[in-house]
Amino acid sequence: MIPACARRDKLVFLMAVPPRRASLRRKTLLLVGATTLGLVAALYVPLRALLLGSFRELEDDEAGQNLDRAANAIDTQRAQVEATCRDYAVWDDTFAFLGGEDPEYPRTNFPRETYDHNRLAMIVLLDTSGAVRFGGAYDRERRAEVAVPDLAPALERLCPRGRCAARSGLIETPFGPMLIAAHPVLPSDGSGTARGAMIMGRELDDAQIAELGEATDLALSIARSDDARPMLTEVLDEERLAVHAPLADVTGAPYLRLRVEMARDVYARGVLGTRVLAVAVAIAGLVFGVLILLLLDRVVLRRVGRLSQDVERVSSSADPSQRVAVQGEDELAGLATSINGMLGELAAAREVIRSAFGRYVSEDVARAILAQPEGPVLGGQVREVTILFSDIRGYSTISERMAPADVVDLLNEYFGAMSAVIESEGGVVIEFLGDAILAVFGAPGDLDEHAERAVRAALAIERRGEELNRAWDASGRSGLWRDHGIEALRSRIGIHTGRVVAGNLGSRTRMKYAVIGDAVNTAARVEGLNDVVGTSVLLTAQVREQLSDALAERTQDRGEHAVKGRERPVHVFTILSDA
Repeated sequence: MIPACARRDKLVFLMAVPPRRASLRRKTLLLVGATTLGLVAALYVPLRALLLGSFRELEDDEAGQNLDRAANAIDTQRAQVEATCRDYAVWDDTFAFLGGEDPEYPRTNFPRETYDHNRLAMIVLLDTSGAVRFGGAYDRERRAEVAVPDLAPALERLCPRGRCAARSGLIETPFGPMLIAAHPVLPSDGSGTARGAMIMGRELDDAQIAELGEATDLALSIARSDDARPMLTEVLDEERLAVHAPLADVTGAPYLRLRVEMARDVYARGVLGTRVLAVAVAIAGLVFGVLILLLLDRVVLRRVGRLSQDVERVSSSADPSQRVAVQGEDELAGLATSINGMLGELAAAREVIRSAFGRYVSEDVARAILAQPEGPVLGGQVREVTILFSDIRGYSTISERMAPADVVDLLNEYFGAMSAVIESEGGVVIEFLGDAILAVFGAPGDLDEHAERAVRAALAIERRGEELNRAWDASGRSGLWRDHGIEALRSRIGIHTGRVVAGNLGSRTRMKYAVIGDAVNTAARVEGLNDVVGTSVLLTAQVREQLSDALAERTQDRGEHAVKGRERPVHVFTILSDA
């Protein structure tokens, strides 16, 4: 059997025992692993950002080129319409027709074949006054001539006040978006004074856009938009993106938005590259970490392990006269030397510790104090309780007008009376917060019918408040608040039942008993609802469910209300005071 003095020495010595070798090895492994991961991340993240950033720039360049191709394809269509219009406008036959000659000119020159061949949807001839001398419209899908709609708004934008210069571009017409061109009608040599203007248009509809998409091998679409922002890139998903830019009408105003969808082939290559980079960096980091760990194990951990074994051997023998081995001349050797010095001091102080400390307490108490000093423990337990939160209505006005000493006297009298009421029903006052009282029913000890008791305490608080007001009236103190429009001091009370953590809160040197949880916050919010609902006492549905039938019948439903800090509304009830 180990002597009592040896057991005490062993207890003191164990407090200085270094961590076990296996624990140190785990910590070293975690440290090396975390450091390696940090280095890998520090290397991989910027490289990945740089690599993907480069591929995103390439992707943006490709998107811009595709958008330019699509815009150029539309502009080519516009140029074709412009060239056709100019060919017909600068021609003796057209010039003669507008001069009143050759009335058969439209029939012979603008049959269906002309529309089909030039992919036109509209041909209009205007005289110098702006009047339409000829107008024709053609539906290419049905391959049939159609009635010419009202083109006045479109012609006004194209030819303001009837004067048409040579111009072309996009314009809105009753047919929809159209590539349109206008040119003065002149003789074939281009000389003389114009007798009017030739206007030709080509629809820019879905079918035309589809043809352009097939020709350019792009997924194109257009939509009406007055958005004048330049080229924008929109990532649709990991595999596709869209790029769009404005198309101006013939007046230069934003009119359409050209959109091109494309596969993210360039970005996919960048993602593949980053994955290869990630694997390479991970392998390099793994090799680096293993090498570092092996070196640490050889140079440090093994020696620490041997030192730890020596310390355990000495501690298990409970004989501080033994010594640990000293190897080398580095810090570990210095640690071993210090441990041996400590062992010598322990051996010398053994009798002092036993004789001094042993005079005050028994051996068992001394061992308990040395191993783990007793005292309050931080923490608590989960309990279902009922929280009562109360404050004085109009307290801010009262405290502002009264002298501080008078306020303190008033609160002391009020708190004393209300605390007695709460305690009479088995409640515990947790804290005074300014003019507010936080009380709990059901903690720290168990309390049957804690919801019922809390409601009865609320009714008793109202009765006790009336008694205090009569006493204050009799003493004349009520004049302090009656002069400010407050007839009497009344309490607002909120009650809620729920689960809380009840126990010690604070630090090891300073703590207090407290209840923490959503039930406390809810009770406080419900207390504040009294001003909104126009009541003095409000209790939640969770409280009402636990009331006796006699008390529940006295409640009145006040509906559901949103309160700060809770996603769902709180269903509240008031209760009629005692008759």
